[in-house]
Amino acid sequence: QVILPDGVKETLLQITHQFRATTSPAPPFPSGSGLALGLSGPPGTGKTATALGLASALGRPMVSVDCAALHQSRRDEIDRVDALFTEARTQGALLVFDRCEALMDPGNPKLATIFRHMSHFGGITLLITSLPDGLDPAVERHVAWQQNFEMPDVSMRAGIWTAHIPEEIPLDKDV
Repeated sequence: QVILPDGVKETLLQITHQFRATTSPAPPFPSGSGLALGLSGPPGTGKTATALGLASALGRPMVSVDCAALHQSRRDEIDRVDALFTEARTQGALLVFDRCEALMDPGNPKLATIFRHMSHFGGITLLITSLPDGLDPAVERHVAWQQNFEMPDVSMRAGIWTAHIPEEIPLDKDV
């Protein structure tokens, strides 16, 4: 269970369910219009938990890649990206690019190829970053919906703890 600010979870689910209603319900995904969504914000704000929750809500597996690790070798970067999209398409999976600023940095000559993959994927691509200023400005044109995550306030933190701590575990009075 993911605790998000009012309206965010509902909007995200509405967008993805609407997309899902217009695409093939079973893997493999067809080649066609993909949907790219962006999540940004400081570490620890729930971006990755939201990706996991979204995959669960959609009843889809999740294929995730740490772009910083992928980016270590730009030589075979596109081959790896090709393989990720193929794997996600075959599984009917949500494809997550975590720390996407490492792959989608300004001036990366392979961005056009990555964008083409995203648009022809036929599924949902989720771009996660803690450094949105490190993204090439062209990324914005390829993302249908973007959500910036802030640090959870007191009531959201209480909701997170309530959702994840079993009731039978005793809590101290000040918790």
